[in-house]
Amino acid sequence: MNIAQHIQLRWQRSSYWQRCLIAPALLALLLGASWCADWLGNPNKPWLDEPGEGPVATQALHVLAGVPQALAQYRQQHGRYPATLAQLVPGSLARLPQMPAGVGLRYTSAADGQQFNLAFDYSGPGLNDCSYTLHSSWQCSRDW
Repeated sequence: MNIAQHIQLRWQRSSYWQRCLIAPALLALLLGASWCADWLGNPNKPWLDEPGEGPVATQALHVLAGVPQALAQYRQQHGRYPATLAQLVPGSLARLPQMPAGVGLRYTSAADGQQFNLAFDYSGPGLNDCSYTLHSSWQCSRDW
């Protein structure tokens, strides 16, 4: 007797109340197993991404890829960093960066124009913040 025949025989011999308890339990078990298989087989698990990784961060980093170089070019030409990113257009940048939905962009320049901070933030999972300064590459962190 195989397992399917065994289950069928047990089902036939069970009472109404046993069936009322067994059927939902089997359904939950099958659905749970299906969900677990989907979850384990899914390569896109945003809750496992480190800050600065994942599709949102990757897209934002791609959009901002040319901005640090444009800032350096502006400083070379003017002796200081711009007060706003808008000052980079049309000379150093063709247009202002268009950030993905749900991503906030921040740019600040020191009063003397010798330092800057370029940053963006996004949520999921937690609140992620990535910043680029004169003396570092992109640094990302997460607050829960």
